[in-house]
Amino acid sequence: MSSASLSGKRTPIPAADLRNILRWMFLLRVCLSSAIVLIAAFLWRDFFHARSTLVLLLFLLLSYVFTAFGYWRLRAGRFENASFLWLQLLHDLVFTTVVVVYTEGVGSPFSRLYIPQVAVASVIFGISGGALFAGAASTIFVLLGIYQREFASSFSFDAEYFPKLSAPEEPFLLNILLLVALFFLVALIMDFLRARLVTAGERVQALETEIRFITIDTRDILDSIESGVVSIDSAGRLAFINRKALDLLGIRLLTRDPEPVWQEITTRAPSLARLLLDTLDHKPAISRGELELDSPEGRHVPLGITTNLLYDEQGARRGVTAVFRDISHVKRMEELSRQRDRLAAVAELSASLAHEIKNPLASIRTSVELLASGDDVAGSGGGNGGDGLRWSARRSGGGGQGAARREEEEERLFRLIVKESDRLAKLLTDFLHFSRMELREEVPVPLRELLEEVVELQLLPAARNAATIGLEWLGLREPVVDGDFDLLKQLFQNVIANAVQAASEHGADAAVTIRVTRDYGERAEIYGLDPGQYVETRVIDNGPGIKPADLPRIFDPFFTTKPQGNGLGLAIVHRIVNVHGGALFVESKPGSGADFRVYLPLSSRRVRTRTRAKPRSHAPAPGA
Repeated sequence: MSSASLSGKRTPIPAADLRNILRWMFLLRVCLSSAIVLIAAFLWRDFFHARSTLVLLLFLLLSYVFTAFGYWRLRAGRFENASFLWLQLLHDLVFTTVVVVYTEGVGSPFSRLYIPQVAVASVIFGISGGALFAGAASTIFVLLGIYQREFASSFSFDAEYFPKLSAPEEPFLLNILLLVALFFLVALIMDFLRARLVTAGERVQALETEIRFITIDTRDILDSIESGVVSIDSAGRLAFINRKALDLLGIRLLTRDPEPVWQEITTRAPSLARLLLDTLDHKPAISRGELELDSPEGRHVPLGITTNLLYDEQGARRGVTAVFRDISHVKRMEELSRQRDRLAAVAELSASLAHEIKNPLASIRTSVELLASGDDVAGSGGGNGGDGLRWSARRSGGGGQGAARREEEEERLFRLIVKESDRLAKLLTDFLHFSRMELREEVPVPLRELLEEVVELQLLPAARNAATIGLEWLGLREPVVDGDFDLLKQLFQNVIANAVQAASEHGADAAVTIRVTRDYGERAEIYGLDPGQYVETRVIDNGPGIKPADLPRIFDPFFTTKPQGNGLGLAIVHRIVNVHGGALFVESKPGSGADFRVYLPLSSRRVRTRTRAKPRSHAPAPGA
């Protein structure tokens, strides 16, 4: 909005600036009128004649009324009309002239009031309005001076109501010309300043409009996204919240005023408010974290959340922004995926288990059928260590030799049935142990004592296989892990036993190295473990290594490369590590041995143990 021009058209002066100019004009007018009233009251006899003073006071009263009318128009927003503005300037011109006439004429100190009025006219109407007002003021001032000099002594009005003016002081003409020149100079200067003011105002207005549009666009964009956005400033006050955040948090307020909305957030989502404040309080920002929110309907809503720190130019934290979204559908998809994976694993496991059970059952069935048939049987072992047999049968004849041979074959069949039954029982026992793996107790377990006990148990098998076992402790004196002692013992016993068997294929230089060190979380983070300190136990052998095709499957149930194995040993080891919150990895290249790495969380607790000193390397006995 802009002000009115001299011709009634619009000028670029913002309405707010014009409003301020009029306010100052009214204020100065009232102050000047009040000051004159006070002078008339306290210095009555020195300055004014009684009747003339009453005329002046009456005019001042009319000025108050006119000012009140102008202020009413200003409050009503009806102040940009050119006629109204010129009427205000004309009033000030007459008002100043009356004050000058009643206070010594052209020699009055109030004659300088024409200057700010010329300035106001130039600001409002430009150089044309300023020059017009300066010309009017100059004309009045010159005529008043001529009257005082030429006619005041010979001609005067009624002294009862009008003041008697004396001749002006010399140099009269020079003073008047200087003041008139000052009027026009002020008009020129104020027009220049007005142009600068208008240009600056246009820039400010354009900048405000741009900022407003940017703000509107940013809010619209943030309100349109499907993620909630909440920001707080450096003082912990709510700075911004978008519509989706209000919906996710169940806030139904009709306002976005920070204080009531923040109170609702702290009530409905205290974990979110605490996370924002903790991040602001020099805590690290989180990426892809999760929170659980209680919805107004009483259900638990999982939220995926990311926090970002906002910094100022000096690098100080000036706020925190949290972006979060409802991940209920993601959780449902993950659960469905886990169910599918479980069903697929169960199906694969069932097929493997059925295959493993089928072989001993076939042997038992064949043996029982032969025993029940009454035929003479003859067999020879073959296949998997006698598990598969080739049989020939004929009808039994008479004689003691046939009976003895039959008894011998029956005894062999009975042994086979018992052997296959034992094998089947062990398979089912291992499978039940694998499927029901759980921590029966969780106590501080001294790892040094446990490993030295396991190594001692493997000394004899290592000696039989001409292998050595080395136990090395790097930077750890008495590491302790929390868990089940028996399960952890089974874990390392299986891994070390496998390493001894693999190293024995290397020949005379077969060796197994057990290396224990501390991991401060660097590798654990790479492996996707929870933050914290871990103890890393590496079991390294110099055997033939693992084939690349077999490496991804070595922890699968029932997968084995051993003729007599059931494929559950490393699967059970993997389950034991998982229930202890650790991880198990293997690295191997054909011909370079295998490196099994067991990561277990390091406990902060300490236990007193009685460990015996054992050599770091155990060699086979001579002649073994």
